[in-house]
Amino acid sequence: MRPRPFRFPHRFVLLLLLPALACMASIAHARDEYILDKYYSGGRHQLATPALSRALLSEPVLQESLRRCAKEQGWKDLESYFAVVPLHLGGERPAFLVYPAEYCMAMHGAHSIPFWIVEQTGATSYRELLAGVDDTVQVLDSRSEGYRDIAVTYGFDAPRVYRYDGTDYDGGGRRPNGNRKPRQ
Repeated sequence: MRPRPFRFPHRFVLLLLLPALACMASIAHARDEYILDKYYSGGRHQLATPALSRALLSEPVLQESLRRCAKEQGWKDLESYFAVVPLHLGGERPAFLVYPAEYCMAMHGAHSIPFWIVEQTGATSYRELLAGVDDTVQVLDSRSEGYRDIAVTYGFDAPRVYRYDGTDYDGGGRRPNGNRKPRQ
């Protein structure tokens, strides 16, 4: 009796590759997912421009909270509190996810990490599109009014999806100071 010739097990190899391919697909999609506590605790940040920091610090409640943190933690410069990640929302102007570069007890809580999504409107001017206190920000592939939709997640809650309405994202979300953004 002659032994059977070796046949390469294509189906077996394919079964081994499927999980790896699925993992690669999820990593490709994760490029648009921002887990906020990993960003601010990661150590290396691209700091926001002084103009963007000043624009955010123009809000009195935020400024007061950060002044308390600066006093407690010995910070010298409030403008260095903000870090940014460029976003690709689909508009013609540059957009950024702004998040804390450092932990601040007056601003953070369990699953409560402040963030802002802003769009640059001039050399030193910005407009806020969405702000909140959540864990995760995800830029989705779906679009509204030409801008990509955004989903945010707080703790174990279901994601909330915000759609661009031509001015901002569905009313602007929950503010880092706990209030909703005033409509303009």
